[in-house]
Amino acid sequence: PSHALNISDYVNILNRFYIKLKISKSILIGHSFGGKVAAEFAVRYPQKIEKLVLYSTDLTKKKSLFKKYLLILVNILSSRKMSFLIKLFLKKSKISYKNFLVLCKTYTDARLESKTSEKISRFNKPILYIYGKYDFLFPLSKVKLNLKKLSQVRVVEFEKSSHLAHLEEEKKFTKKLLEFIKLNK
Repeated sequence: PSHALNISDYVNILNRFYIKLKISKSILIGHSFGGKVAAEFAVRYPQKIEKLVLYSTDLTKKKSLFKKYLLILVNILSSRKMSFLIKLFLKKSKISYKNFLVLCKTYTDARLESKTSEKISRFNKPILYIYGKYDFLFPLSKVKLNLKKLSQVRVVEFEKSSHLAHLEEEKKFTKKLLEFIKLNK
């Protein structure tokens, strides 16, 4: 995009996708940042969601120390002083510096703007929350309070995974996903 997007922008894009493909109802799955978008979409359009899968998704309001440092790092990397080094790296990666800055702004704005954690308790349909035991980005201890607010949540821990259980424990991930999808059908 030519400008930074926020969570509402992503939700609107997803809604337009649903409209264009004439999707009246679905099971929505969101991983990490996409989980925040999926949760916000489910809150805003509950009639379009049958079940929700949130996977390694941050449902907390508070910024963790890691996220604070990450935001600082993003700001430093997008500063003018770092632009020469970044431009060199991006040139090799075939990403424009302008696009890099837009992505940095999108990430920081969306992280600060979202109030999904306060709203998700209004969604009263089945939710599967998947997380990796070694996920240092969004450990379950940070998300537990918000999960308690959910009436129909099922939590699945992946013992050998970090933030990418779908790659690290692919068979178990697929099995748990299919079990949830078939539940109560």
